[in-house]
Amino acid sequence: MKELYYKQMIEILMRKPKGMRLSAIVKNIYNQNAELFSSGDLYDEIYRSTFRFLYRECKKKKSMFYHVPDKWGFYAIRRRQAKQLLLKFSQTDATDNRQPI
Repeated sequence: MKELYYKQMIEILMRKPKGMRLSAIVKNIYNQNAELFSSGDLYDEIYRSTFRFLYRECKKKKSMFYHVPDKWGFYAIRRRQAKQLLLKFSQTDATDNRQPI
């Protein structure tokens, strides 16, 4: 099962080639998903799921995500793999949005 905020993480990290601190990633995802009267539980849920996902992914050798060396709590993305995946996302979005004529 893919992470709930997987696509958003890719888009956020693509904007920062040197990586971002986990808390900044979580804040960006929270701001994209929060409504005006969201509770603090949403932030905690996003933090836990994002941390678990990135921690697991960074241990894999062929993962697109990696822990930035010498920077505690920083994560980055391998841009070439991410670009390919974003193309797949955009292709599936385009085919899903077609309406019959």
